Amino acid sequence: MPAKAGDLVGTAHVHDGDTLRVAGTKVRLEGIDAPETDQICLTSSAEPWNCGLEARDKLKAKIGTATVTCNPKGHDRYRRTLAICSANDIDLNAWLVREDDRR
Repeated sequence: MPAKAGDLVGTAHVHDGDTLRVAGTKVRLEGIDAPETDQICLTSSAEPWNCGLEARDKLKAKIGTATVTCNPKGHDRYRRTLAICSANDIDLNAWLVREDDRR
């Protein structure tokens, strides 16, 4: 997706499964609520797994070294920029929804 005026463009630093920093701005992926980095989830057979780290690591791997473009949509109550972001022509918000893994 080509960048438009007002977009944030740059290398991303992934904080967790739904938050990253792009062009010096903390961005929350709009419409996404990923587990926190220290969150533990249970599999369908009640086995614990570190879903928060896995969510963060999957997002990091998907972005890799690609340039990220974020289209701001507003701000949340913590003053993070809410945005739809893409890397390598992939809508990261939509990709995360498709990648939901409840084991």
